[in-house]
Amino acid sequence: MENLRENRGVIKFWIFTILTVGIYGIYFWWHVCKDLNTACGYTEETDSDRTPNYIVVCLLGLITIGIYIIYWKYKQGNRMRSAGYKYNLMISEGGWSYILWPFFPIAGVLIADHLFFANLNKICGAYNRAAAKQGAGYQEHAGQDTAQAPEEDTMALTEMQEGPSTLMPPVIDTGMESTIFCKKGEYAGTEITVKDGEEIILGRDGSQSHLVLLNKKISRKHCGIIFQGISDNYVVTDYSSTGVYFADGSRFPKGEPVICERGTLLSLSSGENQFILQ
Repeated sequence: MENLRENRGVIKFWIFTILTVGIYGIYFWWHVCKDLNTACGYTEETDSDRTPNYIVVCLLGLITIGIYIIYWKYKQGNRMRSAGYKYNLMISEGGWSYILWPFFPIAGVLIADHLFFANLNKICGAYNRAAAKQGAGYQEHAGQDTAQAPEEDTMALTEMQEGPSTLMPPVIDTGMESTIFCKKGEYAGTEITVKDGEEIILGRDGSQSHLVLLNKKISRKHCGIIFQGISDNYVVTDYSSTGVYFADGSRFPKGEPVICERGTLLSLSSGENQFILQ
């Protein structure tokens, strides 16, 4: 599986575009469209946001006197930000960033292109890492039986091409595992193994939770924890009425997935149960 480009630069783009009287620019954006569809498409459930190839984009831009180009940048900018969130990447720029920056003379256009290329490089890098880890697993099995790929890996590769089955949070399974250490509470001293991409639910209701906590201050479905091997961190979601807190006492926003690094201490409710993401 071919790696996507991760080193686009705005200076090189403009120099080569000027020297080739625009030919390099067409070639460059053609591949941008292709890589957008590959890297972002991996995180999308449908093809509704796919970009047409750059020739079609240019033709539609001419027909609409440039309006379609503005719409295209807005849509693809939002698409990159959405994909970045699912890859656990911090991309703060949305579609409006690439539309508003060009209103600043000269430098604005360069800044808009720089932001667009930099964010696309991030998305492509995340996709390449996922593809490499999927491919490594495939090669291990292929060494055992070169005549036919195992069913598990065929499914994994198909899933990679079509995109994950859920929008949030992303499930990019690398086959890795990690552990959650219970520092305080009913399971104090216990290590809980978590598989990559699987959400572990902590709560009081056994029908909704993987790890049942009997403390009355714990909600039936208190919080969910997902280990993300591709970015080597966790995604924590607070579903509770009594809260999940960081070590400094600040509370997680309810219902919103939060990226947490290894070593993060989670304190549930009033703190009788505490867990460390190892």
